[in-house]
Amino acid sequence: MAITTQQAVSLCEQQPFLDRVHFNEHICCLTISNEAATVPLHTARMARVNFSMNDPFNQNWHKALACGLLAYFPLANINMVGTTDCDLADLKIQGAILAIWNLYI
Repeated sequence: MAITTQQAVSLCEQQPFLDRVHFNEHICCLTISNEAATVPLHTARMARVNFSMNDPFNQNWHKALACGLLAYFPLANINMVGTTDCDLADLKIQGAILAIWNLYI
């Protein structure tokens, strides 16, 4: 059964899902850090990496990112796993994180 909007809102507060988003955000940071400096918008993307990795008030950003990520995918394609996580693959989470980041550049 597909995830409902109410479940998506609840999921944005669940620590297991937030931990997955946080972990995948770090994978994205490593990917961007390893880009060549000649990649278009690399400097702006590195600024996002520095914010993500070094800002002590970053916890609210992770929650916003998690909610944005769920908004990015059609809820009909997501299913709950228990009450604290969903079946989005990590590669899809990483792709969504990078897409959301690129919106801020």
